[in-house]
Amino acid sequence: MSRHRIALRSAFSVLDLLIIVFILGVLLALLLPAVQAAREAARRVACNNQLKQLGLALHNYATANHVFPPGVICSDANVKAEAANPWADAKLTTKGAHGTSWILRILPFIEEVNAFKAWDFEYGVSGGENLSIASTNIRGLYCPTRRVTVRPGVDTAMMLNPKWTGGGTDYGGCIGRYQGFLVDADQSLVLANKDDKLPLCFVPGVDVADEAYKVAGDVSGANATCKAEKGWGIFGRVNTSTSFAEIRDGTSNTLMTGELQRIIRKRADGPFNTMSGPVLSHDGWAIGGSPTSFTTGYPYPADAKTKRLMNNGYFPSPGSDHAHGANFGLADGSVRFIATTVNPNIFALLGSMADKVAIGVDD
Repeated sequence: MSRHRIALRSAFSVLDLLIIVFILGVLLALLLPAVQAAREAARRVACNNQLKQLGLALHNYATANHVFPPGVICSDANVKAEAANPWADAKLTTKGAHGTSWILRILPFIEEVNAFKAWDFEYGVSGGENLSIASTNIRGLYCPTRRVTVRPGVDTAMMLNPKWTGGGTDYGGCIGRYQGFLVDADQSLVLANKDDKLPLCFVPGVDVADEAYKVAGDVSGANATCKAEKGWGIFGRVNTSTSFAEIRDGTSNTLMTGELQRIIRKRADGPFNTMSGPVLSHDGWAIGGSPTSFTTGYPYPADAKTKRLMNNGYFPSPGSDHAHGANFGLADGSVRFIATTVNPNIFALLGSMADKVAIGVDD
């Protein structure tokens, strides 16, 4: 009898089990954020390393060719007086079309030699067998925090061809600090003004007043402009390469690559108000223009107290799915994580390569 009572006393009660489950739940709740933070830290490091590989590839290309690759190659049919439309060019299936990006040129330097050799340079993105090549995934072009491939129903609306199941990129090249894109039915016009003036949305030292950041030759006001040589970035010119000598601000003070926003949203205000419906952040590593480039000079929201030049929810600007900032590759090959709260004067000027204003990424 006594032994029976001892056995009963040593068993767990329902209350004991509930207490244990509760304690385990609390421990899991405490551990889960730490585990998620550790995983995101690892993904951010992986993203950083991928941008380093792109920087190394660009330097190897420059060593072999004495210049960096053009940000955009566009045929004469889609280069107008004020702008070039590589997205429209990429849709053409005829010989002589292009619409291609700087990423296509560095394929041999990122272990994609076979894809580069298979590309028919007599055609653009959609001609011959190029469409199939352009829609293939290159793992190193996807930020692991965001995705590992094109996501059906999310990214497919941004692709050149709705049948594409791959070929996206989360990294682009910096075109400079000027407005960068005008929007028509294709939403992808890259500016290339022949009068040597580039339109500005953000004027350093004016939008955020600071005499130290003003650039000689910049014009503020409703029709703000800058001299082209003081607004362009490494990938800012259509059908034109950039040499090391043209990076007069120094390679450690000039952005070369960075993470891209992939935004689908409506906007009713500002210079893009002629468009109805969502403005898409076009996608595709092979396509020049908005799919593979960004500007450091487009502020949003427009309120001077809250405006941001990155992670601002609009496609001309860079951004990421990392918290509080994004990774950027400098022209010296290094990669830095820059916070969303960076001084906008500094961030804008990091995008241009010869504005002759003394700033650095740590300023």
